[in-house]
Amino acid sequence: MKVVALFVVGLSVLASTASAAPVCVGGATMASYVALGPGGCTIGNLLFSNFAYGSTGHQNGAAVPASQVFLQPVNIGTFQPGPGIVFSSELWFVNSASLIDDSYVDSSIAFDVSTLGQARIIEGGTLILSSFSAAGTGMANVAETLTPEGSAGIPLWVDSEGPFSSHVGFAPVDTVHVLKDLLIFVPQGDARGSARINSFEEDFSEAPEPVGSALVGSGLLAFAFWRRRASQRS
Repeated sequence: MKVVALFVVGLSVLASTASAAPVCVGGATMASYVALGPGGCTIGNLLFSNFAYGSTGHQNGAAVPASQVFLQPVNIGTFQPGPGIVFSSELWFVNSASLIDDSYVDSSIAFDVSTLGQARIIEGGTLILSSFSAAGTGMANVAETLTPEGSAGIPLWVDSEGPFSSHVGFAPVDTVHVLKDLLIFVPQGDARGSARINSFEEDFSEAPEPVGSALVGSGLLAFAFWRRRASQRS
């Protein structure tokens, strides 16, 4: 009976950890994700929290409000088996430059990614420029810094001229801080230049054997062993 009790307690702890935050909602705005604060929301085995957003524009480029940026959670990323988010907006664009100055839209996104429970399972990140366009001297890029807990920041970069995806791996950790800078830019004087980012994706890879799964598996084996011994005694 002790084995069964311990197994039930273990499952209860895992279930309460997983249910402490809501599931991330697809199609919701960046403003709604920012409003979640440190409580965040979950995608698969990970907690996404502490979202922050800012945007500026110059000349023919305009700042993009958080209410016009949309997030779509994915449980299986384009290149990674782990969870991630697709960020999109119809307003991340510049359609020309003025004759006297550059035109641009510059937006920043930050958030934290954490494991549910004590497992150290986050071991990599992939940034993908998935839908974009550029003409003339226009350009669009996303520069990112991933900072695994206890480590220095690691840069990732995607650009309308390539590369269109960037990946980095690291020793498994509990938490990663993410900081992105989107720049959509047309240099001075290019009246026909344009640049746009419709969407980009961020995926996180996980260690193949999460500690939580191992604990559940061990509990199931112990429970089966106890059931077998009980049946033999009877």
